[in-house]
This record gives sequence, structure tokens and C-alpha cells, in this order.
Amino acid sequence: MIAPLPPNEQQRLQSLRALAILDTPPEERFDRITRLAAQIVGTPIVLISLVDEARQWFKSAVGLDAPETPRDVAFCAHAILDTEVFVVPDAHLDPRFSDNPLVTGAPDVRFYAGAPLSLSDGARIGTLCAIDTQSRSLAEHERSALVDLAQIVVDELYLRKHVVDLNATRTDLEATSAQLRRANESLEQFAHIASHDLRAPLTTMINLADLALERADPDAGTEIRMIREAAGHLENVVSGYRRLSRLQLAKPEPRRISGLVEAARSEVGAAEVLEVSGDAELSCDPDLIRSAFVNLLRNAAHHGSGGVRIDTEARDNLVVVRFSNPVAKSIEVDQTVFAPFRRLTKEGEGTGLGLAIVDRVTKLHGGTATASCTDAVFTIELSLPLGQASS
Repeated sequence: MIAPLPPNEQQRLQSLRALAILDTPPEERFDRITRLAAQIVGTPIVLISLVDEARQWFKSAVGLDAPETPRDVAFCAHAILDTEVFVVPDAHLDPRFSDNPLVTGAPDVRFYAGAPLSLSDGARIGTLCAIDTQSRSLAEHERSALVDLAQIVVDELYLRKHVVDLNATRTDLEATSAQLRRANESLEQFAHIASHDLRAPLTTMINLADLALERADPDAGTEIRMIREAAGHLENVVSGYRRLSRLQLAKPEPRRISGLVEAARSEVGAAEVLEVSGDAELSCDPDLIRSAFVNLLRNAAHHGSGGVRIDTEARDNLVVVRFSNPVAKSIEVDQTVFAPFRRLTKEGEGTGLGLAIVDRVTKLHGGTATASCTDAVFTIELSLPLGQASS
């Protein structure tokens, strides 16, 4: 007798496929369960059987070499129709199975007991079943053991699916990371080549403009100076972009933040630093960190209106350094201020690369840079790991 289809057959098949278990190699976690069931129930054959559209496929088998059988002759196709353990004491005497080829021929089934594998959504996808070539009954403790072990099979199926999903996610992330790394390398190479190729014609333009200014009459001189200034500004942009693309982390060294701040102040000549508080030791590329501090001091000088305050503290394995300076009025700030050529305001000079360099240097050290403006005080906060810098 062929078992009828369960009422929820399509949903049941979807739930089975979602586990990504069909046609996978043997796994010890499931073989361990079938061996234990064989010892408890005392039958020569124990199977973890999963029923799809046309077959019952065995994820684990004790005492049987066949990997699957047609669904039409499967005892398990009957067992998944109910939530209780399905028991056939003697298949020769059961009209549903007496002419079944699995009964009349190998493996000569006489006794069958199958505990459904019930998922959390109610789908019964197969069974943990015990089979004997002799007729017999199923003791209560054996029935309970089959039920418990069937639930363990389900738990293992979910756990396995979770691990498979995590591995797939990790693989996707690694692939994405590799793509981003290749794209970044290509972008840096392009920036280097482009800036190198642009520098020569820009230098020529500037030199020609200077020469023309010497020969030009006063009326034409105004336009030539505008060309000269535009070319000079573009040269600064190209140089800055090339500098940004070529930033590389050298071997980290232990340095005090206070020393790096002082070196940056000396380079900039920043007399407007109001207060420096706190200190910490950081493992870093001192030249890169100093260059980031130089850019922050210059940024404060361009956009600030009352000096800069620098605070340092060690917090949760991080060195946090804040550069804060008053501005004429509060401005809308988001993290795009760190994008190349993005300026805080339309006023003032500069290439718009200062904060981009700060962000790049911070990331090279495995840290993060954030910007905010509250009550007309603009703040850049750098969070840098206390330990070794990462490339």
C-alpha cells in the first residue's frame, strides 16, 4: 500500500530542502545517534531516513548499505503521517506491507518502529527508525528512547544548518573583503598613475603662466593670474591625492601621545592650542600619527574661531584622542567629512584632503575617526588600539 501524501506536503518539502542536508556525506554526529539507537532497541538495522518527493534517503545507516529506496515502498512514508512512533510488529501479517518488496525480499523487514523527525514548524521530514528481520514488539522504554533520539537528530540538523550558514556568510565576507582589497589596490594604483601623469602638464601650465605674466600687459594679467591660481590649486589637489594614495604603515613604535602632539605643534607653529590634557602610550607609526595631528591642527586653524583643545585618555584597550575647537556657528556634520575633497565649509583654502588623510591614517592603525559638532564646538575623535597597529 502506497502511503498518501501529508496535507502539508509542499511546506514539508520546503522545510526539508532548507536544511541543506540531502545527499551530503556521512557525518559522525548522526552516525553516533544510529549506533546508540541500535544498542538501546536491539535491532540490526537503524536508519535516519529523510523523505523527499520520490525517495527515502538515509543520512545515517546501521546494518544497511543502500543509500536510499523509492518512497512508494518506504515504511517511513507512512510514519511521517502521524506525530507518534509508527510501529509494525510483523510486516508479513500487515496488509499494508505484506507484499512490499522490502518485506518479500532484502532486507527482509518484519519489524519496523519509526519516530518522526518533527521540525519546529510542524513539518515531519523523515524518521529515526529501527528495523528487524524478526517480528517483535516495542517496549515502552525503547519507544521513549526513539522519541528522545529523534529529537536529538532534529537538534543536530538545526545546528548543522546554522554552522553551514555561518560558513557561507564567512565565505561571502571573505570574498567581499578580497574584492574590496583588490578594488582599493587598483584605486591606489590609478591615483598614483593619474597624479603622476597630471603633475607634468600642470607644472608646464604654471611655468607658462608665470612666463606670460612677465610679458603681459596689465589688462591681460588679471586673467593669466586666475589661470595661474587655478592651476596651482589643481596641482595641490593632485599632490594631496597622490600623498593620500601612497600612505603606508611603517613598523609600529611605542610613542607618547603628548610627544606626537608637541611635534605636530612645532611643525604647524600652532600657538592657538589652548590646552592639552591626558596622555597615553600608543604603538604606532609616529610619522603617520604626527601627520594626522598636523592636519587636525591646520583644520582647526582654518575653520576654528578660538583655539583647539586636545584631550587624551586610555579607555577599554583604546587610546582616545579628541581635537575640539569652537566654530563661528554649529554646522551639520556627518562622517562624509572624511571623504577626499570634502570641505567643512565653502569658505577658506585647502584641498579638502586633510580629514581624509586623518581617516586613512587612523584606519591603517586599526582605529576609527568620528566627527561631531555640538554647541558650536567641532570635535574630531580618534580611537586607536593600545596594542600593535595593523596593516
